[in-house]
Amino acid sequence: MSKNEADDRYGPRRMDAETSEPVHAEQPREGTPSPPSGIGVESKRVRFSDTVEEFEVDGEDRRGPWEEAARDRHRFARRCSEVERVVARCLTPEHRLMIKTRLRGPDLPTQDPRREPEAAEVKRTAPGSSSLGC
Repeated sequence: MSKNEADDRYGPRRMDAETSEPVHAEQPREGTPSPPSGIGVESKRVRFSDTVEEFEVDGEDRRGPWEEAARDRHRFARRCSEVERVVARCLTPEHRLMIKTRLRGPDLPTQDPRREPEAAEVKRTAPGSSSLGC
């Protein structure tokens, strides 16, 4: 045992250290009733019935992890429907087009994302020419 371990009162290798003060029981005061000593106290016995009742339980009725999964599915579906009520209007094509118009400004033309580009809008280059302008 090293010197540091010998000086440590609560070290794991020190067996003579006191852990707490000894506790002494109080003496009963005069005039207070004492608890029953067990003499004259009738003991109770547990008895089981001779007739046995059987209850049939389907495997589906038993509790298990499927209940937690069902609660989670229900909670997720409820949250999805709550969010859908709030966000559904923002996801419509009309609302998205209105926001694009607002962000681009009224002067710039907007293109409906559902519409295919027309032939006049598509720039075509002549065969053999480069689109880089070289």
